[in-house]
Amino acid sequence: MVNVHNSIVELPSNFKPSQVAVTLESHSQSSTSTLFSERQICRLENQLEYRNQEIREIRNQLVTLSILKQNFELKDCIAHLQTELAAKKNEVVSHSSYDKNH
Repeated sequence: MVNVHNSIVELPSNFKPSQVAVTLESHSQSSTSTLFSERQICRLENQLEYRNQEIREIRNQLVTLSILKQNFELKDCIAHLQTELAAKKNEVVSHSSYDKNH
């Protein structure tokens, strides 16, 4: 059995029980603050992952839109070339008809 009186005598002379309470309280506050910070970090990491997913989806949409834009530009170019080709064919037909008549 521990002799309480002897244990008290062994305590340092500058020991103050109120400091222990303050230390425990500050440790508790520190633990609570750490837990809050960890939760906040976890929440921020989740938000970051969500934002990264949104960014990936937007990039995919931009790639798709870019491909669609290129397709429309190619279709316009093909339509323009077909118009020019038809005009050239008409010129050739006109010249060959003119040559046959003269």
